[in-house]
Amino acid sequence: MQKAVRILSTVFLSIIFPLLISMSALALTESGVKSIDIDAQIHVSKEQGAVLYLNPGVYNARIIGTREGGKFDGFNSNCSSLGCKADGSDCRQGWEHQYSIYTNRSLRVDRTSKYATTQMAIAHRPADLRFELTEPTQVRFYIYNPTSPENNQGGISLKIESL
Repeated sequence: MQKAVRILSTVFLSIIFPLLISMSALALTESGVKSIDIDAQIHVSKEQGAVLYLNPGVYNARIIGTREGGKFDGFNSNCSSLGCKADGSDCRQGWEHQYSIYTNRSLRVDRTSKYATTQMAIAHRPADLRFELTEPTQVRFYIYNPTSPENNQGGISLKIESL
């Protein structure tokens, strides 16, 4: 029985898994666009990141909101918005869009600011991030907060486009 399990495991890892990776990456390349949702309570480190398998090429990552087909409009790591200016900007605690991408190195998209509402956060989202892959790669997207994700709310939705 153990030998059969080892054989099946070897077949899966050497044949089926790479085929699935190739098919997933090919689907993205053919359509050119893929979206991914980064949940602020689940995808809190590179080890727990939301995963896309991408082929070599240049990609653009753009934050999208619910009106553009995403699941999220922003995330809040403190359950509340506090210390905001009267117009709802520059909060000490609030809704934001800071995230990281891990390929064979980490790329971090810094926050622009924290806002009183998700609508304000999505209206002030950071600029798009362009990145290049030189080989088929498992790309992980995450919001770094591994010590206390239980009080996080929301997340970040991205549109990943092959250029």
